[in-house]
Amino acid sequence: MPVDADYLPVYLIDDRIYYIDKEMNICFYDLRTLENTNVVKLDYSPVSLASNGKDIVWNYDSKSYWYAGLLDFKLEGIQELVEKGDIFQLSLVALYTNKQLADVTEGAKWYSSNGEVIAIEGGWCEALSSGTAIVTVEYEGQQLSTPIVVREAMKLEIFPQKAELPRGAIEQFKAYLVYSDGSRVDVTNEAVWVSELNVIEKGLYRADKLGIDNIEVHYDDFNASLTIVINDLDYKEPDEPKDDEPQPKTKPKSSSNQTRHDNIDEGVPVFKAAQFDEIVRGESCYFDIIRLCLKLLFPYPLGWEI
Repeated sequence: MPVDADYLPVYLIDDRIYYIDKEMNICFYDLRTLENTNVVKLDYSPVSLASNGKDIVWNYDSKSYWYAGLLDFKLEGIQELVEKGDIFQLSLVALYTNKQLADVTEGAKWYSSNGEVIAIEGGWCEALSSGTAIVTVEYEGQQLSTPIVVREAMKLEIFPQKAELPRGAIEQFKAYLVYSDGSRVDVTNEAVWVSELNVIEKGLYRADKLGIDNIEVHYDDFNASLTIVINDLDYKEPDEPKDDEPQPKTKPKSSSNQTRHDNIDEGVPVFKAAQFDEIVRGESCYFDIIRLCLKLLFPYPLGWEI
């Protein structure tokens, strides 16, 4: 920007910013050569008040000039997410009180909060490594900032990871580029697919031939592969067991005539439902029931046994 301290930006014509210096000279600052040039002293050119009541206008060399102040400015070309190795440009556009716009990118000061992630000079940015950096631009004592995230491609993956297909099957495989932030980008159509056994185009695979097939996919400097087995479509039912084959043995059921009378522990009877069922099913059920009832009534032995 112009080197004099006491000035305001003025009308932009052909990449030149016209302004008035401390000595009341009309000057311009060339955005291409970054040089200041005096044009004429205001003593020789009539000036007047602009329609907004605060700016100055004048005529010189059959041209009209508007001495305008800075109203606002904005960043253009902002990219919130970029990839490692990307080079892009940010621009700063100034809006003046006369509603004119001017590109003041080269006249602004640019900063990066993390030079290892984003390097910036004159608005040109280069993504050096994965991470986040805040880019700040300063112009006429005002600042604007924007965060930029840089991600790095880590590997290439094939999906689905199938190990077996029947002959005649058609399968759509996908290729994904996996980044350092965990995100994935579908590059199926842009990648190069190769099959050793069958035909594959843009991930669309047809299993026409039997055997073991190796599928490869290539994208930029990344590669991925998948090995699948192509089987016959014929399905064979399992064989039925033969009649002469030994059958599994079953556990024999207990005889209904067997009864248990071990429900007394040290003279104290213990009544169990299972034992009662066995007694009821026995041949001498009446005698056993009477015997059990007596033992329940008289738990302690009386010197006699039934």
